[in-house]
Amino acid sequence: MPTPARLFAVQTAWHAGHKLGSMTPLEHEDILASLQQTLGTESLFRTLSNFDAVASLGTGTIIFDSDRNADDELSRDLQAVALARTLGLQSIDRARKRFPEVEGVGDPGRTAYVRAYLDAMAHINQCRAALKTNPDAELTLGMYAGSVAMERLVHTMFSAHLLYQLRLRIEADAVARLALEQIAWSVAVAGCNSRDEIDLKQPQRSISALKRLVENPHPGRLYSYLSGAAHAGIARHHTIFDVDDKGRGVIRHGVTDWAGSAQIMMMLADLWVIAYESVQRSHLSRTVSTVSEAPFGADPQRPFLAEIERVTDMVRNLEAGGD
Repeated sequence: MPTPARLFAVQTAWHAGHKLGSMTPLEHEDILASLQQTLGTESLFRTLSNFDAVASLGTGTIIFDSDRNADDELSRDLQAVALARTLGLQSIDRARKRFPEVEGVGDPGRTAYVRAYLDAMAHINQCRAALKTNPDAELTLGMYAGSVAMERLVHTMFSAHLLYQLRLRIEADAVARLALEQIAWSVAVAGCNSRDEIDLKQPQRSISALKRLVENPHPGRLYSYLSGAAHAGIARHHTIFDVDDKGRGVIRHGVTDWAGSAQIMMMLADLWVIAYESVQRSHLSRTVSTVSEAPFGADPQRPFLAEIERVTDMVRNLEAGGD
């Protein structure tokens, strides 16, 4: 399904094609700049979803899309650029010949985590693709407000994912908590027919609405865990404190827990789809995670629930050094 950014770009290009004959050169430049900005933003999000990096004194850190580096050619080329720039060499080929290739240090756990995130977002996008407004079905103001929030959550979850990749778990968990609140809020406001009713619903007090739809993963327990990051105390800060061999205190920037990060992102995706299917059921061409009886709660046998367990165990095994 085309993303909103891609649709905008296509629509802009179509309109541009019909107006080129009557446009000035400056107007041509404006449209090209708009296209470039839209596609550039989409490309940046895609790159940061699964990035790798090459760093040197001469270039700083070069970030690139791991999906475009299947044969390692891109990383080797960028390493040569970094070496040439650092050493003041005029030729990239000279850098390749003079210095042996620097082998990358792979992290199977991180790679598996990224795939888990991509699977989670694919699950959400499949649900979004099933949306087809039914003019004969109910559509309250609350349902509309909740759907806007749910669409915005795609970017909220991306933000959490980026922080997890950087191993900033406290910050990532805090953003994940925000996402969970918004998912619950979309359920809580669904029956509201006025702005005043909607304003009375507070996201941080809406978890009970989601708990009525699903027991596993339990929204309350997940919210309690994530709140530990939003209100981080000494226990959380202790996880990034260490002591070196000279007895000096060292504060690390983050903690690696790829399995835990994967589990949280997939749980959020699972809850997103359950909430969306429950609220927007009359406007969806198909459902995969909820039962057919009101209030259309979670199907305990939904396939994605088993997928969460399978992927979490796989990532945990990779972190432990297994195959």
